[in-house]
Amino acid sequence: MLMPLPPLARNLLFSAGAFVVNTALMLFFTPYIVAKMGVEAYGIATLAMQMIPYANVATAAVNALALRFIAVAFNANQPDAVQRYISTVFWANVAMAVAMALPAAWLVWQLGAVFNVPPHLLPDARRAFALVFLHIAVALVGGVFGAATFCKNKMHLRALRETEAHVLKLGLVVGLFALLQGRLYFIALAMVAMALYVTARHLRYTQRFLPWVTLSPRLFCWRALVRLLRGGAWESFNQLGFLMLNGLDMLVANLVLGATAGGVLALANTVPLAAAMFTASLVAAVTPQITLAYNVYTKKQPLCLKHTRLCMRIIGFFTAVPLAFALVYGDVFFALWQAGADSAELHRLLRLILLPLCLFGGVHTLRAVYVAANRLRLPALVTLGVGVAKTGALFVVLFAFQGTLGVIPLAGMWAAFVLEGVFHPVYGAKCLGLRGYSLFPTLGRNALCALVAVGIGGSVRWLLAATEMPYATWPRFFVLAAFCGATSAIAGVFIMFNREERAMGWAMWKTLS
Repeated sequence: MLMPLPPLARNLLFSAGAFVVNTALMLFFTPYIVAKMGVEAYGIATLAMQMIPYANVATAAVNALALRFIAVAFNANQPDAVQRYISTVFWANVAMAVAMALPAAWLVWQLGAVFNVPPHLLPDARRAFALVFLHIAVALVGGVFGAATFCKNKMHLRALRETEAHVLKLGLVVGLFALLQGRLYFIALAMVAMALYVTARHLRYTQRFLPWVTLSPRLFCWRALVRLLRGGAWESFNQLGFLMLNGLDMLVANLVLGATAGGVLALANTVPLAAAMFTASLVAAVTPQITLAYNVYTKKQPLCLKHTRLCMRIIGFFTAVPLAFALVYGDVFFALWQAGADSAELHRLLRLILLPLCLFGGVHTLRAVYVAANRLRLPALVTLGVGVAKTGALFVVLFAFQGTLGVIPLAGMWAAFVLEGVFHPVYGAKCLGLRGYSLFPTLGRNALCALVAVGIGGSVRWLLAATEMPYATWPRFFVLAAFCGATSAIAGVFIMFNREERAMGWAMWKTLS
């Protein structure tokens, strides 16, 4: 008889499994979609989806701390407060969705004047942007229903439903491309269907786990909204900083270097985007327990500190091992995945984008600490400041010195090193009541694990080159990935975890098997 997994292990396991399924589907079908649409059209479709982070800047003030306040009220056995917060966030999101309709309509109408869109793609591009804005509205209004799984610490259910939604999305895209003439807006249309499905399932979980919750406008509470905005407003600045650090890259490439350059950068960003989504899903999986440990116990209790360090090592391990393989074998992957593309250039861009996340992936756990502690102001201001500096330097290099496409991810890499390698470890330690340098040993393990994995992958590649053994086919590439991944994972387990943690992990592995 299988023993039940601890909530943390269960949430991480299902989040990782969902990522594997989602990424495999995305990577498998993207060449098919690019072949149907072309690189320029794929770049514009990806640019349309980049409107989502822009919308997050406006909506983060209300939603950033919503789950935190709802979960704290739930664990304090305050059902009236839970209902007040959910109703307040829901109706505030409805109001924001309505308010965004006018600027969205203007952008769709003036799309050709704002972006570099080839004339023959303009009608489909307008439809794609309109559908993306509809997706944003549906996801915004339904987002608060995710509080049910958060409060019950059942994030694995969210991961399962999101996996089902991705399967639905890709099935619709492939079906539309197979049955009809390929259109740029098919991806955005499938995203709307995905958002509707996720919202419906989360609403069902709300009815199941929080049956007393209703959405009457009379339950809207200005005091609750002010409390959310007081801390969450800083998250809007934080999202603006993230936008300047990452979200503007394809926009800048499109406006300054042209639609084709934007398409190339979109292809190079496919793996980093999947890696960022994976990291975010892992952080979301550990956030409920960090929130509970910080607010139910206290920040000086060993439980919260031990839990945070362990989560940093787990997330660092799961980012370092696969991304190290991508750093070494990215050109082989692109040559197989996008035949005819410049795999060497895509690999150079990939390395610049992925390196900080590979070395310091575990530091993203501290995002959960900031939310649990309701201390978002300083991280938001620092992120915004670094983002402004990076964007300013980028425009100077591109316009004054005629920079090339590689300058864009290079600027982002150095900005990420400043934030992830210096600021977040220091401030995260302060939030946990530790000395500023206390988390650097944990971060050092993360970097060492990544470097050892890169060394293993590089050594294997050198041996293959020395023996002239071919490996540029999908079956051999997968065998190579499995070998390097397994070897790096074994080394990484001993680097990242102590004896007690390894024994606990082995016991959970035996439970699964």
